[in-house]
Amino acid sequence: MQNRGFPANWLYELKQKNNIVSVVEKYLHLEKKGGRYWACCPFHHEKTPSFAVNEAGQFYHCFGCGESGDVIKFVTKIEGVDFADAVRILAEHAGMEVPQMSFSDEYLQKKKQLERLKDICKQAAIYYNKMLMSPQGKRG
Repeated sequence: MQNRGFPANWLYELKQKNNIVSVVEKYLHLEKKGGRYWACCPFHHEKTPSFAVNEAGQFYHCFGCGESGDVIKFVTKIEGVDFADAVRILAEHAGMEVPQMSFSDEYLQKKKQLERLKDICKQAAIYYNKMLMSPQGKRG
């Protein structure tokens, strides 16, 4: 069985070696209250903690914005990377070698399209920044 190009049993081992509390604590200050760890959510602005990390279940959930997931999804969101890069970050942390990935043609085509869209957005941002900083953009 495969999961986004990685063997499912390898991903299971990766998650076992990366305790979600330890990983989240690298990014947030957690306070233990009862059976959960709490912090202000890094995915939306808030003043009181609504971001809960459940160590027993190895997942997080924000009661404010509804964001939730496992350790891989957390790294994906907090680092702004894709699934494969999050897996690489966690594998490095756990001292695990990343296996060779195998992707379907459909996945590779979607990834290529996404990369093109990101490049278009980057080029547009550069253009609009240049225009804003030019004499014509002074009023803006």
